[in-house]
Order: sequence, then structure tokens, then C-alpha cells
Amino acid sequence: MNKVLCILLCWSMLTYAQSKVEPDLRDYLEFRTSKGRYSGVTGIFKNGEMIFEYIGGEANQSWSIPNSPETRFNLASVTKIFTATGIGILIDRGSLKLDDKIIDHFPQFPNAEIAKSVSIKALLSHTSGLSDFFFERAYLESDKYRLRSLADYDRFLASLRKGEVPGDRILYSNSNYIILGRIIELITGISYYDFIKEEIFRKAGMPDTDFYEADRVVKNLAEGYSTDSQASMEFGVPHDKKVRKNNYMKAVKGMPAGGAYSTTKDMHTFIQALINGKLLKPSTLRTMTRQKQGGYGLGFQVYEQNGIPLWGHSGGFYGVSTMVFHLPSSGHTFVSLTNSDFAAQPVFDRFINLLTGTETYQPVTMQAEMIKGFGGLFEVYEGEMLARQISIEAREDRLIFDKELEFYPIGADRFFDIDNDLFTLNFTRDQNGKIDGFERTDNGRFHQKARWIDPAEERKLTALNIADDVLEQFLGEYQFGEDGMMAGHKPQISIDQGGLLIDNMMKFLPFDRDKFFMKDDMGMQLHFQRNPEGDITGIHVMRQKAIVGRVKKLN
Repeated sequence: MNKVLCILLCWSMLTYAQSKVEPDLRDYLEFRTSKGRYSGVTGIFKNGEMIFEYIGGEANQSWSIPNSPETRFNLASVTKIFTATGIGILIDRGSLKLDDKIIDHFPQFPNAEIAKSVSIKALLSHTSGLSDFFFERAYLESDKYRLRSLADYDRFLASLRKGEVPGDRILYSNSNYIILGRIIELITGISYYDFIKEEIFRKAGMPDTDFYEADRVVKNLAEGYSTDSQASMEFGVPHDKKVRKNNYMKAVKGMPAGGAYSTTKDMHTFIQALINGKLLKPSTLRTMTRQKQGGYGLGFQVYEQNGIPLWGHSGGFYGVSTMVFHLPSSGHTFVSLTNSDFAAQPVFDRFINLLTGTETYQPVTMQAEMIKGFGGLFEVYEGEMLARQISIEAREDRLIFDKELEFYPIGADRFFDIDNDLFTLNFTRDQNGKIDGFERTDNGRFHQKARWIDPAEERKLTALNIADDVLEQFLGEYQFGEDGMMAGHKPQISIDQGGLLIDNMMKFLPFDRDKFFMKDDMGMQLHFQRNPEGDITGIHVMRQKAIVGRVKKLN
């Protein structure tokens, strides 16, 4: 093909794809908002100018106060790019280097071995191997209304553990950024909060961004609303699917790992200040957004999606979902700040899919009586999660897949995942027209086929009544191997009301000698391994009959 013709063809295809972005993305956002899956503000900017804005949901549901462009949202882990920028500023000043160790700037760090071996670069890139104390009982059960300064977190640092991180991966840990924040304080002699406010928020021109304390009166602050069942395992929230505010799950004040508040306009201003060299030297920004491992640079997520390079950060917590990303090849900056569970990521994915001309799905209306015919119990016979039994519950306008995922109709026998544009459910029928199975796929790496089974075929396990002193034999220090899930991770195992609690989140109940099943998913199991002498040597993490993770007992 003629080179000029090829360029013109590619340009016309991109122009056509971009022309579809605004109407399709708006329709998608309105659909998600109408189903209670989106509450927030999404802004798309190109070359410094806003080209799209959508506002949906409420900042305060108790008083029916709608979100607005002035609404300040909790950023969750997007806050990490402020901390990384603060470190970059100190690098530009010559106050520290990437190869410096924790001990060089934080001599009172409670673990000397970690302090001497972990570098600033390893903290920024999540390659330090440090455990995440945010998931440990000491933090989860702490009085978070007393965590008002970074020094208040020092007591959690003594429990940190260090594991090995494979060369092509990261071990994401909020602990890294608490330490970086303390290092900023110790180098500058002022509080982390004052430094970030003066050197970033004020210099960039971000009047509506700060670390607001929860018990202060602050205008236009969005409350976070969650129905995530996992909150019951971490914070004791009732597992009843009711919408609950996240006030009592988060610290009273944000910190270097997450919890600052901002608006879409301010976050775009921040990205522009980075690009224009207002905050960092261009060479420093290039280093932080180009050196990458496991999809992460130095304080920024750095990867490609649908072939498009991008950098920025995502954030998530109960009642918080945020995405702030810059696309250098096209000049776009995407900012979606929300106050509901898992609301921003699907919108970003839809934006990228529309921008690149990837197929997207539009929901259709289907009568409740027709939807009812798709419910039932199925068993996977091909592809991912082989032999797993999956329940599909029919609701008035959608299907609840495996108790959690929501699929909406896009055709006669087709449904799509409201939270993941690529996943579809395609049902099959027998010669009599009765549903006899389904195929679930993302048209890429994931593929799964299942057949309909009679409810009488459902496999059920009964939890055994085992005393806590007997369960103590399963405690100890463990580490995941590198040939499966969570490579290098050191899980924390504790006893919880007749079962085992993993990382203070996942409850496993005993059903046989040395075998435990997950409370809300019997297909996920822990099979403890013993040597000939009867000593526990490790764990096989099972998904049905397949080993998906191998865990070694240390010492």
C-alpha cells in the first residue's frame, strides 16, 4: 500500500473512532449511573482543553446533594503521584538520590536490616518487597481517628516483613509510600502535608486539593458510598449489601499512600504542571514515567492499553474509585473521580476502547420474564476455572453471575459485564430451545465454557467444628512461590471463630483433614502439605482441582 495512503487511512480511522467517543461514552455513563454503578465526575482534556465532561450521582445521598464540577473527591492511591512528585522535587534539589537507602534519611527506622537494604527507587517502584501493614490486624483494628500525623504511623513499621520480588513484577505495598512521606519530612524539616501543599498544590495552582481531616467542615466534599462485601472481612461492616458510608473505614486524614481530595479540574492542572516542567525537571519526569517494571514506573503506573502508552495512577477504596492518566501520543488526559465502588476503571476502559475503535456493547431492554430463563446452576467443562460450579441469578433487568458480577443484555442470548467492556456471556440452547450452557470470553486471553446442571448436582461442603487450639498448628510464617498467584507474598494467617483468616480478609473454614474452603467460594481451597514426620511444610492453593498457588512454610 502507498505510504501516504496508509497514513491517510490510519488518520481517518482514528478520526472516526474519536468522533464516536463523546456520544458513546456519555450513553455508557448515563447507563451506569441509572443502574447505581457510577457517581462522580469524568473529564477528558486534550492539549490542555476540556473536550468532555460528565457529572452523575450524588456527593451526599443523605441530603440528595448532586455532584458538581466543584465536588472534591477522595483520590485514594492517586495520592501516590503527589508523594512521588515530592520525592522528585528533592531529587532535583540534590537532597537525595534514587539509590539512597532508607537508613540514609530515616536512621530511626525500627528495622535496621530493612533500612540498610531498601532504596528510594525500590520504595517508589514497589519493588522493595515490603509487606503492606494496611492489611494487618494492628492497623485494621486501630483507632484511625488518632492517625493525624505521619509519625502516628511509625508504630506499624516495626511489623514490616521483606520478601523477594521477581525481576518482572512488583509487590504493591502502601507501606512504601508511608516511608517515603516520612523521608520527605526528615529531609525538609517540615510536615509532609505542608511540603506537598506548598511545593505542589500552590505552585501548580490547585486551590481545591488538600488532605482534609474528616472532622473538619469542608465545602463540596463528597462522601464515599460502598456495598462491597469485602468490607465485612476487613472492618466488620455487616455483609448485607446495604449502601454504607466509608467514614469509619478510613483514617481521619489522608497520608502519602492515599486519601488526598481533589477535583477533576485540579487534577488536570496537576498533570499539565508536570508536563510543562512547572514542578519537576523534564528529565526527572521522563525517568519516573519511563523506567517501568510490572506496569509501574517510579510513583506512576506506566503501561500500554490497546497499544496506547499512558502514565498516571488509579485509586480504589470502599466508596472510592479514581483514574488519572495522560496519553502522551494523543495529548489526552483522562480524569474520573468517583465516590462509589469500582466506578472509574470501567469508564476509562470504555474510553480507550472507543478511542482505538475496539468493539463496545450497548445494552438493550429485555423483559424480566425472558431474563428469568437464563438463571440456573452451571459447571465449567472447558477453559478457565475447570470444574467450577457457577450460579447465575436472574434479576428484573440483569443477571448476577457467581454472586458478584452483573451482566446486562445486548442481544437475544448475549449479555455483557457492566464493569468490564470486553467480557460477554453467550448462552447456548438445545434442540428444544432450552438453555443448556454458556460461553464467557473477553475475546482474548480468557475463555470459559459451562454446561447447565441440575441443582441436585451442586457440590456442597460442610464446615467442621474444630477448636482454636487445634487450628494453631496451621499458623506460622509462609511465602508464595514464583510459579503461581501472588508470587513472593508473605500471607498473614490468624485464627478467626473456628477458621483461618488470610491477610485479615479471606475467611477459610475446615472441611477435611488439612483442608479448608473459602467461606464465600467453596471452589477456592487451602490444602496444607506435610512431610513424612507430619510437620506442615506448605500449602497448595486450589481452584477446584487445579493448583493455582504454592506456598512454602518458612523456618
